[in-house]
Amino acid sequence: MIDPNYKPNLDNPLTGDVGFTPPFPAYPSGHSTMGAAGAEALASVFGYSYSMTDRCHEGRVEFEGVPRTFGSLYEMALENAWSRVLLGVHWRMDCDEGVRYGTVIGRKINALPWKK
Repeated sequence: MIDPNYKPNLDNPLTGDVGFTPPFPAYPSGHSTMGAAGAEALASVFGYSYSMTDRCHEGRVEFEGVPRTFGSLYEMALENAWSRVLLGVHWRMDCDEGVRYGTVIGRKINALPWKK
């Protein structure tokens, strides 16, 4: 269920500005692009069905620090991308295209004739 009163916290604590808008283009999302490229690179090594549990924030008290389990590295890249929408700095299309671009970039890099 979506909260109709949801407001992303984009206040700038350094300047006191309320409703801060980041000074960069939204399309495509850089976080989404880089996350998907990284996921593609890792999946080529560990496999496309590699599942994992991220415990890096386990036990943190400043937010709900619970382990996150992902069925694939691509699933983790998608969550990374969609977090940008919830933060309020991107539209969904920015993130969807960033994931698409990142996946293509990762595949093209993996296709290069790397030397051992």
